[in-house]
Amino acid sequence: MRDVLYVGQSGAALVFNQVNATPGQSNWLCGQFSLTGDATGAMLNSVSVMLGGTYDSGVPSDLQSTPFQLYANSSNTFVGASALGSSVADPGSSSDVTFGSLSDAIPASTRFYWVTADISGTATADDNMNGTVDVAGDLSISGGTLGTSNYGKLNAGADASLPVELSTFSAEPVADGILIKWTTESEVNNLGFFIESKSADTDWIEIASYQTHSDLQGQGNTSSSTDYSFIDVNAKPGQMISYRLSDVSTAGEVHVYDVIQIALPEAPKETALEPPFPNPFNPQTKISYQLAESGLVKITIYDMLGRKVSSLLNEEQRAGSYNIYWHGKDDFGRQTASGTYILRLIAGDVVKSQKVLLMR
Repeated sequence: MRDVLYVGQSGAALVFNQVNATPGQSNWLCGQFSLTGDATGAMLNSVSVMLGGTYDSGVPSDLQSTPFQLYANSSNTFVGASALGSSVADPGSSSDVTFGSLSDAIPASTRFYWVTADISGTATADDNMNGTVDVAGDLSISGGTLGTSNYGKLNAGADASLPVELSTFSAEPVADGILIKWTTESEVNNLGFFIESKSADTDWIEIASYQTHSDLQGQGNTSSSTDYSFIDVNAKPGQMISYRLSDVSTAGEVHVYDVIQIALPEAPKETALEPPFPNPFNPQTKISYQLAESGLVKITIYDMLGRKVSSLLNEEQRAGSYNIYWHGKDDFGRQTASGTYILRLIAGDVVKSQKVLLMR
């Protein structure tokens, strides 16, 4: 006897990956198995699946009404698969869900089957589901038998290549906002990606896609590793944000990956320019500063006579904490002489200064 483990996109047990209440997911791909018939033309009449896992089947439930459905296709792709029989209510974990009245012909060239579930908006990331199929007792076949060479062939979707094999997906605060990064190990018929965000104030909102950002366009078909990134410049300091990554195949099929959460640090309470370090210095010194508000920021080096030596920064920046370095050179790249210099920061109406000593 062989069992099938229902798996999610990452190859582990199906995980709903919904950190907070979200719109439900319809036809979530739980798992796959395939059958090969003999020359007499076997018919699949029913399939029973033993459910397991830690999902909630009470009230509220992690599953929508009559959530389970069986699909079939003559090719090993869910795109174009047809629903068999009727959708089935959740019998609860450790119980059998049975798909009956199927009358589906099993060809000698193999028939592929998928079990899907409709996930409710109350499911959370710690919920999971798995299932097993006992070939001997859980498949009802008539009009023939399963092919000898593939009798009981069950799998966890390994035969169905995922359009994108994702190896990393992360987010981190940067000067401009939140940097979202991911790496693919291979891609098959991949048009590209889109990114959605969700906060306490908003539902899932698409913030970027391969159609609006060329950096998110897929590689089509490749077996090489590819790195992608996107900066969410609209993230607000101190706000907890969830990000969700999806890819789109050339057939229009969408695959949703894990959800990650991150908070952009709170904005500083006041704009400040810290004493440079080291001081005295040679060959460079670090200049740290904090911005209470976003806006145009200028950092300039002057000599003791008030003459400008170097313009280190002149650009718009978000509220936050930053570091910049001065290497003891002027605007033309020439080494400046030993002596005391003035660092001046201008941010909006705020002007801050510090002294620094260069020793050659």
